[in-house]
Amino acid sequence: MGHTEDVVDQKFPVVGGSTLHSDGIYYWRRDTAEYVETYGTHLLSPHTGLSN
Repeated sequence: MGHTEDVVDQKFPVVGGSTLHSDGIYYWRRDTAEYVETYGTHLLSPHTGLSN
């Protein structure tokens, strides 16, 4: 299990940040949620390719 740091402003560390999660269709890194919560990052909609 690795450890990652916030590459934008070093606001958070994430234990296991590079670990991959999947719902069976899509894959994402464990630290993705921290970026969404901290910076309000929008993810692309799987149906339209546009930001939610």
